Amino acid sequence: MAENANNKKKWIIVGVAVVAIAIVLIVLFSRVSDGSASNKIEVVSQPSMSRRVVDNRFSPTVQVTVSNKTNETIRVCMTCTVYASDGSVTTGLTSSTVTLVAGETATLTAKTSYTYTVLSYDTVCASFGDVKYEFY
Repeated sequence: MAENANNKKKWIIVGVAVVAIAIVLIVLFSRVSDGSASNKIEVVSQPSMSRRVVDNRFSPTVQVTVSNKTNETIRVCMTCTVYASDGSVTTGLTSSTVTLVAGETATLTAKTSYTYTVLSYDTVCASFGDVKYEFY
């Protein structure tokens, strides 16, 4: 009789662990989309890179305008990578997380704390790519 109770407890613990792992995996894999617009947002204007001036130095920024195409409130941020003229990775950029209600449009601006001299900026920050949208 005690053996049946122990087996029952083991199966309950295993079942709870399997459900918990499944929930964690669903949350982790649903958070990040690929670089294209997902089924949650529409990219209104394509991402574009510009520079901002910080203490007589330049820092890259990438902006994109997105619209929530769901019927619910979502939270989204954008990340991307900046490349040097030789193709090497220079830095990563991240925007703030923005909350969008159904149908709302907003501009995401990804920034970094890294700055570069005026003379080296065009070489070090030649292009960007690997744009991803993260949902929370």
